[in-house]
Amino acid sequence: MPPQDIVAATDIGTHKVVVLVAKCVAGQPLQVIGKSEKLILDPEDAGKRVKTPAMLRGRIMEEAVVSDVFHSALEAAEREAEKRVGSTRLLSTYLSLTGGGLVGTRCSGNANVRAASRLVSEDDCRRALTEARKIEFGPGLTPVVRIRQPFFLDGRMCSSPVGQMGEQLKASFWTIGAPPNQIDTLVQMAQGLNLRVNEFIVSSAASGAVLAGEHERENGVLIVDIGAGTTDYILYRKGAVLATGVLPVGGDHVTNDLYIGLRLQSRKIAEKIKREHDPAILAEDKDSMIATHGDNAVGDKRIRVLAVEQIIRARLAEVFDIIKKRLSPNVERGRLVSGVILTGGTSQLRGIGEIAEEVLRIDVHPGEFASWVPSELAFPQYSTVLGVLYDGWVQVNKLLRPPPPPRHRPRKARRTLWQTIASALSQ
Repeated sequence: MPPQDIVAATDIGTHKVVVLVAKCVAGQPLQVIGKSEKLILDPEDAGKRVKTPAMLRGRIMEEAVVSDVFHSALEAAEREAEKRVGSTRLLSTYLSLTGGGLVGTRCSGNANVRAASRLVSEDDCRRALTEARKIEFGPGLTPVVRIRQPFFLDGRMCSSPVGQMGEQLKASFWTIGAPPNQIDTLVQMAQGLNLRVNEFIVSSAASGAVLAGEHERENGVLIVDIGAGTTDYILYRKGAVLATGVLPVGGDHVTNDLYIGLRLQSRKIAEKIKREHDPAILAEDKDSMIATHGDNAVGDKRIRVLAVEQIIRARLAEVFDIIKKRLSPNVERGRLVSGVILTGGTSQLRGIGEIAEEVLRIDVHPGEFASWVPSELAFPQYSTVLGVLYDGWVQVNKLLRPPPPPRHRPRKARRTLWQTIASALSQ
């Protein structure tokens, strides 16, 4: 199969690397043909005394470790794709991007309408977009992702201004910058595996691509993707991106809070308690207890369910409160008619939706995946990599479309000599 018919997406998370491969056929829905998920072991699981884990809050700390896992995931995804479509060699990938160092801002550019008729032309649009791209970040950040926003013509929103009448056209991008060393590390790691990075897709925008439809984006929706090491969010209103952001806090911080607050023997026990916790138990018995190992053996520590609930609630409420303050006053029921969509692995914790609703005071619900998503991937922890795959699939399909037929100017009918003489005599 020609390489341009294949698109690969990679999500390098705190604890795992996920690679998806899709087959692109013009006019056909997205078809996933390969999937691989490889764990990045933390120091406790690996039995090594290391000061820092391989991934920390979306940043690569041990490049060699992450590169090995990335390579293993790529090979496994290639093997699975080969079983379905024959020989497959991944030459490039679309890559998710997250981390507390990301900064998003709106960059705008203006262009005066040149035509005497005041009708907007394609050239006017190009000039406005060029001006919007010229705006750069300050030192320490490099523009990585630019998300197109609607045009404004004389102050009014206009998605397709060509042919409309006006005087000044404004174009804008929601531009996201990242520390150059973060980008360089990811690119160099991919190059070390003979892989080209086609494009970086911000994790929050990737999740938004597969969980929020056009109707929801138009009415206003906030998507919060809570992973293990970071929490990414993206806010849509009137179909456009209003804000994005990343908090260097995730499910691992809840685990660490339980480990310290309950004085547990290990973080693995804290993780087990976090995943199995059910606040509904408290409705029946506020004094209920659980065993740390679950078998009530000699030495098995017993802790109060209420203490677990208080620790988990405190950390998650803090996360939602920070998001609310960052996005205020846009996080209001009247402004976000479609509410809040929770996704990411940590969004599967029991009771998290109720905590989010209490803090944000907006309806909260899980996202619904599109019909093309295989059932084994229709889970919150895969929303980012699915969105990256979808974005790449859209880009590749543009290349696969047949070019439009050439436009020929109609030729004027040639007069014969006798037609010319007859016309002259008639005058």
